[in-house]
Amino acid sequence: MYLSKIELNIRSSAVSTDLSDCHKLHQRVMQGFPNENNPEYRSEAKILYRLEGSILFVQSKNKPDWTQLPKGYTAEEITEMDYEKIKKGDYLYFRLLGNPVQQTTKLRTDDSGNIIMKNNSEKPQKKTVRRFLSNKDAQIQWLMNHLKGTILQECYVSASSDIRGQCKQSKRIFLKTVLFDGVLQVTDSESFIKALREGIGRGRSYGCGLLSIAKFNPN
Repeated sequence: MYLSKIELNIRSSAVSTDLSDCHKLHQRVMQGFPNENNPEYRSEAKILYRLEGSILFVQSKNKPDWTQLPKGYTAEEITEMDYEKIKKGDYLYFRLLGNPVQQTTKLRTDDSGNIIMKNNSEKPQKKTVRRFLSNKDAQIQWLMNHLKGTILQECYVSASSDIRGQCKQSKRIFLKTVLFDGVLQVTDSESFIKALREGIGRGRSYGCGLLSIAKFNPN
């Protein structure tokens, strides 16, 4: 895995445009990789990223080529990450920008409140509803459910800016996010490494889900 630390030039007009729209920033990140026009490539290449002020962190399975970015857009540093060294019992600092939501299924109804049935069927149509978890205890529980192979030792939750953008066909993008910081202990290295590589939760195309870690000495 590769981790890029990209320092954005906030005086660049291209940077300003990208920071105002999460979909444009997503497209810009994908310029660093081949086959960026393949809609499945982001998940196949395990591309995750997180914006912290003017610093953009990008993790990927393949080594990126940031020379494709506009002139004056950035200065970057690429580090190869060896997650295979992580073992059971390790203590690690962690940081995650997450979109903690609870997913439920409801019946579809028309404007009069009548249940809509499937075509040529007596079965009702259903829709998926996602509700943002605003309670901190619920947010931490959401994190624990997604952080497989770990035990949380400490966890702090802080508010973060909403992620907004405009996708093609006038589809609006809106994600409420929180920032998780803390210390964890690895109990199953295989499950934890999978979470590191694949990301956590929804919104991974737009800057959520990248789990960053650093060594922690509990003594």
